Amino acid sequence: MSDLIKGFFSFSVFGVLIAACYLWVLFSRRSFLSKGLGPLVPLVNGTLHYEQTRVTLRGTYQGFPVWVIHTLGGQDFPDLFTLETEVPGKSDWVLGYGNEKLLARDRWYFKTGDEFLKARLEESGLLAKMEGWKSRPTIQFKAHEGKLNYTEDGYPPAAERFKQQLDLLTWLCKLNLRMNSR
Repeated sequence: MSDLIKGFFSFSVFGVLIAACYLWVLFSRRSFLSKGLGPLVPLVNGTLHYEQTRVTLRGTYQGFPVWVIHTLGGQDFPDLFTLETEVPGKSDWVLGYGNEKLLARDRWYFKTGDEFLKARLEESGLLAKMEGWKSRPTIQFKAHEGKLNYTEDGYPPAAERFKQQLDLLTWLCKLNLRMNSR
């Protein structure tokens, strides 16, 4: 009987240690994630929402709803920083950086199944605007979801850079409303 009590006690102590380690990891991650998006909350008059490996900042900017998502990466993949908003439109499109064709030089380019929209987007001045951009995000509009998102590898930016990203996102929303309406 004494061995049974010792075994139960040992098992209980081990369980408490495992639970304490889990809580420590959970709260230290939350603290780390808060440091990245916390300073950006006032810019979108938003609130932070926590999940296990990501934190979402929800708010509004210039009349558009905004979701800012910081997803923790790991050993094999980087952290992701995503800005997302809702805007209507009829055709999907992507603005990416790289080479569209084999052996072509890297540059900004559009991908869409709507050639008329592609021509209008190329004439919009967006490609020239992106040439001076400090990073190489992927910007994607998904018509069936009505969502426009800006995604790049890395941590949330400083407040000044974040405002530039928000301004670009709202400019893109207005562009999409003008050129990709239903």
